[in-house]
Amino acid sequence: MSNLTTSINVQIDKGAQEKENFELYQYFTEDELGKAAKELVYIKKYPEEYKSFDNVEDLKKALLSDD
Repeated sequence: MSNLTTSINVQIDKGAQEKENFELYQYFTEDELGKAAKELVYIKKYPEEYKSFDNVEDLKKALLSDD
């Protein structure tokens, strides 16, 4: 996994453990975050099914592309 992917995963894991201090609960429901946590488990188990990025520029290009 790339450093960027690892950083995002760490933040999600940290938030799951420290719910009361986690900013994502301001923007998403508990149900939405629960689904995201389950998907994160799947992504960790099958990383070859997902793209990963080593830098923000490549991530932005991928997000802005029509592919």
